[in-house]
Amino acid sequence: MQPETFLSGFVTPRNNVDLSFNWDMDFAAIDFGILDHFNSQEPMQEDLPPADLQNGIQQQQQQQQQQQQQQQQAPNHEHDDISARAEAFKRSVWRYMPPRKNPSIADQSNIAVSDGDSARQPNPRIPSRRVLNERLPSVLRDKLLALILGTANPSNVDRICSGFPSLDLLDGIVQIFFTAPSIDATSWFHVPTFSLSRTSPELLNCILAAGAFSMPDVALQKLGLALQETSMSAIAKAVETDNSHVRNVQFLQAQILQKEVGMWSGISRKMEIAESFLQIPITMLRRGGRFRRYTWKTIAPNPDDSGAVLQTKWKEWVAQETWLRLVYRFFEFDRQSSMALLKPPLIPYSEMQLPITGSDRLWYAASAQAWKAAYLSNPSNFTKRPTPYDCIHDLESLTHHGSAPITHLYMLWGMIWDYRQMANMTPTSSNSLLLSSRYQELSRLCDDFRVSTGTPDKHIDIVLEVLLMHLHVPLEDIQIFAGIAGPDEARHAYPALRDWVTTVPARQGLFHAAQILRCAEALPKGSLRNFYAMVVYHAGLVLWVYGMLRRPGSTNSSSGDTAAMPVMLNDEEHIEVKRFVKLDRGEPVLRRNGMMQGSDVWVTNPAEVIGMVMEILRCNHDVLDGALPSLVESLLHLMEGLRSATK
Repeated sequence: MQPETFLSGFVTPRNNVDLSFNWDMDFAAIDFGILDHFNSQEPMQEDLPPADLQNGIQQQQQQQQQQQQQQQQAPNHEHDDISARAEAFKRSVWRYMPPRKNPSIADQSNIAVSDGDSARQPNPRIPSRRVLNERLPSVLRDKLLALILGTANPSNVDRICSGFPSLDLLDGIVQIFFTAPSIDATSWFHVPTFSLSRTSPELLNCILAAGAFSMPDVALQKLGLALQETSMSAIAKAVETDNSHVRNVQFLQAQILQKEVGMWSGISRKMEIAESFLQIPITMLRRGGRFRRYTWKTIAPNPDDSGAVLQTKWKEWVAQETWLRLVYRFFEFDRQSSMALLKPPLIPYSEMQLPITGSDRLWYAASAQAWKAAYLSNPSNFTKRPTPYDCIHDLESLTHHGSAPITHLYMLWGMIWDYRQMANMTPTSSNSLLLSSRYQELSRLCDDFRVSTGTPDKHIDIVLEVLLMHLHVPLEDIQIFAGIAGPDEARHAYPALRDWVTTVPARQGLFHAAQILRCAEALPKGSLRNFYAMVVYHAGLVLWVYGMLRRPGSTNSSSGDTAAMPVMLNDEEHIEVKRFVKLDRGEPVLRRNGMMQGSDVWVTNPAEVIGMVMEILRCNHDVLDGALPSLVESLLHLMEGLRSATK
């Protein structure tokens, strides 16, 4: 592939910067006499405030004392368990205190798989079906070992060399990578033209890390995390050696895999590092012009194309489409990590001016002839592909392009994030016309999307419900009240949430949180991991906090009457749900569906609610003799701590 020099630095200064400064500092030309006045004053002299200001300060102090007394006189249900809840968060993935020693040195020993580990033996979980016909070359295994040893601590070299995984095991993990639904590698790696012999050791290392980490096997998961750790040093060393890597598609593919494994590892250190370094590959894409429409050209076969001409066009289209799908993979990951960690998205939605991806029929075509036939058989391929920005204004595009609906939702997340920031900056007593109009517009966009698409894909449904939940719920305040920032901050967040749970937005957000659980139960086995595990946890947290603040005996308790009309929030929306949301009529209840046993759960019983959420996560994974994904395991431990603290 020819180097794309025309893309490099399209908004970066090209000329050398003149660093020869002329420091002409003539202090004799400055009159410092004014400083004599200040030098004659006593440095610590205090000016007493006027009498009216003193009275105002006293009144403010009295008001603060009265507010504190009111909070102390409030029922203890909201406060008596704060310390226990905060303690649960201290043991969770949200608390990382960097140690003096680098723990990655100890993790390197996991690259060496002992004879007793299941990863050393033929594993029944490794699929027998091969996605790639080409087997992993032994020379590439040697290059991989050299790469790992180049980043390893000298104390681990002998152990790694003696217990490095066999060629068959590594080849099997590559097949895992291309078959694991949680990775969905075939949607952005072009399998028909993918060649292991042309794969860089850095990319192979990340492929093996992602494939091994996705398996329900402890030894393989440890191997994947250890390989992911070595990839950070290997990628940095590669770009230092050859700067052209920043425009190499394999290098950026390795970057996103390394970040994904770290972000969803459930290990606070790795999650923080992945979040910290996500801006780097996004900057590389931006400086390469990958977010702009003019970078991408139309490549289409003619009816009379054949032979070498058709083959060349197909390979050019594959190369460009690989880049395009890589950009959207970064965009999706940026949005998912933003929702999961409640952090600002890094790619502005207004910057997404590139065309949406081509149809899957073209992408999965196994040959140039099949690609040509698929292209010519669909008239929509001859029309100009819209950008995500275009789809916001023309919802008809969502029905003609398979990847457009989920991209559209991730575009909306940027707008909802902006709205939440405005809402946090606006006092609750203020009736902001701008905020109200923004809310109405975002609600309309979500409703129009639901009506226009009608897709049966539960992954799209759950993302839509997540957006609607964030639109109505101050999730950051809810996490603070739950104890993520400590007992003092939890008490500080209580008054605002105490007032919020009685509002229509609170009940609307509660409904969408219940709908997230409903969509989660309908997902295939093993799907509730990574981002989807995080949103299930967030939905459970919303339901749990609402139940905490409305349970019998609390300040804003509901009737607590089990004879009251139950309103099933995790069913389809019906008239009883609308009455509950608008008029607060009925008692919110969660119906147990699927394989879960037991009676329905009243939301005003928060301990039962958090237990039901934990059950949903567990039932989605078959772990009779394996291991849960580490992030799911961490979330379950956290929710168990919250349930134990709920009295």
